[in-house]
Amino acid sequence: MKAKKNKRGITVKKGCISCKWKMYDGEGNRICTLFRNNEKGYCNKWRMSKALRFAGTPYGNIHTKPYLRYAMEIAQDEQKWIAQGYNITLTPIEEMRKNYLKEHKTYNIDF
Repeated sequence: MKAKKNKRGITVKKGCISCKWKMYDGEGNRICTLFRNNEKGYCNKWRMSKALRFAGTPYGNIHTKPYLRYAMEIAQDEQKWIAQGYNITLTPIEEMRKNYLKEHKTYNIDF
């Protein structure tokens, strides 16, 4: 199988699974949005998906488990209130991060 390196030098195998044109049908089968088939392999229209293009870049951060738990609990509480009929505004992620940083040093894992 052929491969290509992304911008950070990570090798990505060419195939439908790594292609930007893939999507999934209602049954979980991978199909090509260009050709509407479910062939495996790759064709001359293959383009690396955005997620794989930026894999390994500093654009994303790896968050600590306590921060992820904190953000998940807030989101779950808000969803419960909405399900109970309360008309609330969801907390923006930037506000969650700011509030978390008031009590903690960071929400990212340092390497």
